[in-house]
Amino acid sequence: MNRVFLISLFIVTISVTAQTDLSDVFATPTQAEIDAVKADWASRDVGSYNWTVINTGLFNGMTVDVISHDTYGDADFTHYGLVRYPKDYNPILSYPVIMLNHGGQNGVGVEILFQMNDCFEGFIVGVPSFRGEELRTNSLGFGNFTSEAENSEFDGDIDDALAMLNGILDNVSGADENRISIFGGSRGGAVTYLTSIREPRVKRAVVYFGATDHITHPGYQEIIEDVVDGNSNSLNPPRSTIMNYAVTPYLNNEITLAQARHNLLMRSVYYFTDLLPPFLQVHHGALDFVVEVEHSQRLATKMANEGVVTPNFEYYEYSDGNHGANIDPNNLKRDYLCEILTLTATVELDPNCINIYHNPDPNVFTITGIDSSYTIQILDANGSVFQTLTTTDTELAIDITSLPAGMYFISIVNQNNSLLSVEKILKGS
Repeated sequence: MNRVFLISLFIVTISVTAQTDLSDVFATPTQAEIDAVKADWASRDVGSYNWTVINTGLFNGMTVDVISHDTYGDADFTHYGLVRYPKDYNPILSYPVIMLNHGGQNGVGVEILFQMNDCFEGFIVGVPSFRGEELRTNSLGFGNFTSEAENSEFDGDIDDALAMLNGILDNVSGADENRISIFGGSRGGAVTYLTSIREPRVKRAVVYFGATDHITHPGYQEIIEDVVDGNSNSLNPPRSTIMNYAVTPYLNNEITLAQARHNLLMRSVYYFTDLLPPFLQVHHGALDFVVEVEHSQRLATKMANEGVVTPNFEYYEYSDGNHGANIDPNNLKRDYLCEILTLTATVELDPNCINIYHNPDPNVFTITGIDSSYTIQILDANGSVFQTLTTTDTELAIDITSLPAGMYFISIVNQNNSLLSVEKILKGS
């Protein structure tokens, strides 16, 4: 018997869907693209409009204003914030200003003022909220306020912060535009970077665990491509920013490739190191799982390659540190931060050099220890300037005989507008 065996062959074709390629989105920026971002920033109106003090209260023994202002002068962009005055505040004196930027996505409360409070006691402190988020003032008994307009992470929120800073300089007596610092961590760290490069009057910035590059950070392209293809859901905050403001709207044809790249580049301080303030201090925990430590490491390497070193740039990394309050288990960060902030607040006061005394006429005062670089002003108790004087000598006589009776102040500042000395005087009838 012959047996015939029939063998059926089934050819199976496996179709492999091509993986998403976002190389064009994540390519290294050109100089033209960098210049376009700078031009965009320069075109923004971040002036102070409709500055309003809504309520005033006391928090931890110091005066706090709840304020509002309209960014761009547009009532649809009303922004809310806090202004906290220095301990023993005197409106005729000059004080350093610090903007304090919060982390996270859930708004900010008055309690942020507890952060590094002893370092901030000599500062006028501004606390901006972010668009679409709450400013919580229940601790002051004033309720909550929501800043208007859609959330605009690292873009519109920085416009608001800059407008608020200008509002402080325009409306808060004693706010010294020559001594401005910015401080923040996580989301607030990136806001601090980007605010400081857009405002040339910022002298010092302190950042902890802030993202520095949303466009060429190593590994991000591959991770985002896996997320788009459904192979991963590995989205920490920097990667979520990339998805929300560039990749998703680009793939949905809501924005062009050029707009997607612009949106990533404008959120990447790494490409704008030439605009960073004269003094920058960066802190990061090596074990950070929210914002990878490589963000700060790459910035530190770039700054070193550009020749920007201590004291103009300082980087501190904590081998056992993670994110948030866990950055510094050994509490080293606090000392570093206080040191740089104290430097910002320092004025060149030397009581052994400058002296003010009667001459012996009670209406004539002699000032010694000065020179031509100093400006002397006579002010009343409200801060109004009655007279401004300069001298080419080391000694100057001031006669207040013609002034009405009352309390006055003699203020002495140097050419950098730093307060050197202030003396209260009384003019009799």
